[in-house]
Amino acid sequence: MENKKFIPHAVKWGIILGASRVLLDIVLKITDANALLFSMSSIIGFVIEIVLIFIAIKIYRDSENNGQLVITEAIKIGVIMMLLTGALYFVSSQFFMPEFAINKSMEVLENYNPEMAETMAENIDKATENPKYILSFFTTILWFSFLGLLVSLISGLILKKEEQYI
Repeated sequence: MENKKFIPHAVKWGIILGASRVLLDIVLKITDANALLFSMSSIIGFVIEIVLIFIAIKIYRDSENNGQLVITEAIKIGVIMMLLTGALYFVSSQFFMPEFAINKSMEVLENYNPEMAETMAENIDKATENPKYILSFFTTILWFSFLGLLVSLISGLILKKEEQYI
């Protein structure tokens, strides 16, 4: 029978990671961060995701799995964490000041590529007339899962320790 003790661990850390990503987004929105900082928040968020996935996998290996780790467990932990993070991030971005990201993106375009800003404004108007939440949700989940797969694969390769047979 397959060991599934990684699931509660991954869910706990997924909620922590999702909450930290949402908190970062909310703080930037509440403080009305400038467009450049808001654009860089994706990089900041990705660094947080890398660090917390690595930490979660290491804690699982050392504290909950007797110092052993196989890559498939690491991948499952990372993907579950990022599924939860993606879902929490999607909900917060859709329902807490959703226009903020659009406004900041337009601000960046107006400053750095004014010709494209007008075209983008028209496309945004068309898109907001008929929001496709389901498609957007699955795209977000797919992207976060892909990132979780990559980060946890690399973390798993670094942290891998299989049982030693004597």
